[in-house]
Amino acid sequence: MDEVPACGVTTKTRHSLTRGRQNSHVVYNGRHHMVDVTGAVINDENLNRVGHGMVNAMEAQARSAGARPVHKHIQIFDDSVSPPGFTSVVLLDESHITAHCYSRTGEIALDVFTCGAAHKADTILENMSEWLQTRFPEAEVTSSSMSRFPRCSSTAGTTD
Repeated sequence: MDEVPACGVTTKTRHSLTRGRQNSHVVYNGRHHMVDVTGAVINDENLNRVGHGMVNAMEAQARSAGARPVHKHIQIFDDSVSPPGFTSVVLLDESHITAHCYSRTGEIALDVFTCGAAHKADTILENMSEWLQTRFPEAEVTSSSMSRFPRCSSTAGTTD
């Protein structure tokens, strides 16, 4: 069960309340997408180029979705301490986008999380999934999503 601290309502489902205010609905103030990519093997010679391309694409897609990037960073791993690959982050004023890559096994984990309007996270997810599929046509890209920060609303209707 999820607790909604602002109004003390416990929910069993994401859209209906089991106790609390009459005619209340749960609304959410954030969206979190998790993307798993398998089959995206990157050879050592291309790792730096692909890693920097990824972080630049993450920043560009955030801007195009109306989010505001405030910082970006990438760290390339060369197998001296950590397995080869990279980790990258674009910090947003409304949260973050991260990517973690294990280049030799072809695994990439992409995280897209924004607070507020869900359409920003949805747009970033769609555009980054397309970016990944274009660069790794043989890879499998799967995603799951969850709404974040449940709140009570006395307004009837659906949530984001």
